[in-house]
Amino acid sequence: MGSPLGRLLKISTLRKPDIIPDEERGTLTVRLHHLTNRISARELVQHLNDTDTIYPSTDLRLRYELESG
Repeated sequence: MGSPLGRLLKISTLRKPDIIPDEERGTLTVRLHHLTNRISARELVQHLNDTDTIYPSTDLRLRYELESG
């Protein structure tokens, strides 16, 4: 699992992320919970956001964030 998604799956827990659409801003935010390695998780989230991926069949740009706390 060398891909960013594979690393995300490896460092995340079983709790599903929150998925938050915001059509006004044109974003679909994926909020990740309880990642075991916060430093790697921040780097991964930054990498995923840098890809500027549009969610298929929509005009929504994927945004990833870590749950605060």
